[in-house]
Amino acid sequence: SAIQGQLLQLEDSLNPVDVIFHYKLIDLLADIAHSARKAGSQLLMFMAR
Repeated sequence: SAIQGQLLQLEDSLNPVDVIFHYKLIDLLADIAHSARKAGSQLLMFMAR
C-alpha cells in the first residue's frame, strides 16, 4: 500500500521496534477496513431483499 511505501522510505530514521509496530498497525487497520467493507456489502444485500 501507499502507506507501507512511505514507511519503507522512513525505516532508516526510525527505531526498528517502532517500524515493526507501525507495520503491524497498518495490517490491523487494513483488516478492520476489509471487515467494514464486507459488513457494508452484506448490509446492502440484506436491505435489498
